Amino acid sequence: MIRNPTSLVDPKTWKGPWISITDPSEIACYVCAINTKQYNQAKDTPFASGYLARTIGMNLEGPASQQILNGTFELNPSVNLLPETKRIIEFLGKPPQEGCTTFPLSITPKEFQSNYNIVKE
Repeated sequence: MIRNPTSLVDPKTWKGPWISITDPSEIACYVCAINTKQYNQAKDTPFASGYLARTIGMNLEGPASQQILNGTFELNPSVNLLPETKRIIEFLGKPPQEGCTTFPLSITPKEFQSNYNIVKE
């Protein structure tokens, strides 16, 4: 019997009995549900929705992307952003500090797997 993984509760607040899930199909359903929840945590943040998301673009193709990096982006005064968000935009528009280490812009599948394997769930 596969339970409904979309009705997942937060383990930090769960008060009921724990149930062992051993069926591989059911485990896969729960893993997918948990991943969907986790990978969508940022959907309501300023850079993932609303004004900034529209001007930056989903794939950084919007006009604001290059303007932010050039330090020429001007915020719409009618949009109320948190001071932290404004500081991030300002920081992104500054040239790298002297002595900063550069890093490659692409990684190999093997490098990705290596890094993924050391990340704690």
